[in-house]
Amino acid sequence: MISHIYPPAGTTRALYFQTLLDACGQGFFLAGSALFLTGYAHLSLAQIGLGVSAGVAASLIVALPAGWCVDRYEAQRIWWLASLVEALSFCGYLLVTDVPGYLVVVVLASTVAAVGTAARQRYTFAALAQSSNRVEGLAYIRTALNIGFAGSGLLFAALTVGAERNALIALPLVAAGVKIANAYYVRRLATIATPAPDEAAEEVTAQPDRAYRAWPFVVLALLNGVLLTDATLLNFVLPVWIVTQTSAPATMVPLLFVLNTVVVVALQVVFSRGASNLSGATRATRQGAYLVAAASVLAFVAGHAGVATIILLLLALFTVLSLGEIRLAAGDWGLLSSLAPASRLGAYQAVWRIGATAPSLLAPVAFGFLVEKLAIGWLLIAATFVLFSVLLAVTLRHPGLKPSTVDVSDEGVTS
Repeated sequence: MISHIYPPAGTTRALYFQTLLDACGQGFFLAGSALFLTGYAHLSLAQIGLGVSAGVAASLIVALPAGWCVDRYEAQRIWWLASLVEALSFCGYLLVTDVPGYLVVVVLASTVAAVGTAARQRYTFAALAQSSNRVEGLAYIRTALNIGFAGSGLLFAALTVGAERNALIALPLVAAGVKIANAYYVRRLATIATPAPDEAAEEVTAQPDRAYRAWPFVVLALLNGVLLTDATLLNFVLPVWIVTQTSAPATMVPLLFVLNTVVVVALQVVFSRGASNLSGATRATRQGAYLVAAASVLAFVAGHAGVATIILLLLALFTVLSLGEIRLAAGDWGLLSSLAPASRLGAYQAVWRIGATAPSLLAPVAFGFLVEKLAIGWLLIAATFVLFSVLLAVTLRHPGLKPSTVDVSDEGVTS
């Protein structure tokens, strides 16, 4: 069992501990950010929401330039430098006294985090390319992410029971300290061989927007992004729906999230196997979409059940949805690993991240409307996931989407 959550020695284990370290800092801050922003900075829910939207917009805007940058320059150096700047941005939250100041800090933090994420993904994919199974390595890393988030969240809850307002000052300081430690750790990681700087610069500078112009890849990224809105169902739609639209006790919600964490941590590596090539990744994505659709059907049934029955249905629903989350994540990694050219991995990762993020901007409103206003809302959500899994499989038949050959020339897509 331990081998399913702890990787063997080597590059994957080094990245596992880096992810665990960074997730502890991020998780600690996220667990208390709402309390800090309302209790220390005196911001309203609407003002915080405005900041979140501004941060997402900043991340999307910087994604493509950041992807180009990490292809052109040393990704590892950009990664640890970005981590240091992130530490400063966390300290900036202590200076927030009004909405404009909050927006400045959020946009800065989100921009630097997007650059750091681009560099981290570029380094990670290159490092794991030398292992026997890149998708399995990414599964271990995601397991560490979940462990770090869960553990730091529980730690924050334990440390802040009955704490006064001044105790909240420690929140961004702890996060900043972890980011500094993360920068040191990243700088000490092994140097990963990438295309020669002159060669990579010539290839990437010639057409810095090549990934953006590879329209079959862009379409695929958006279709995959729609399927990844399962996270919106899990983190937003289901909790609100359970509390406001069902007979289930509200205390079920945190217990269901614990169940999700346990399932993902225990089964992430096992259920990610078989997705390391294009056909396996396609199969994993399709299976994940079907599992999310099945969970949506269970939600429809649960909405008409009594208290005793709904508890069992919700436990089954979150279990199935967690398995779908795992398979969709494995498919996501496998598709990108199979299709993105090594010399322009950062640019293709940027397009892939934009495709994953853009649908999530509309998903909360769309899903919320369906489950609140329509009696068959959950069934329509189930149909959406099935439909988009089919569209994704059809798109993958395009001749420009072949393993390690997705590319764009001046004339168009080449295979």
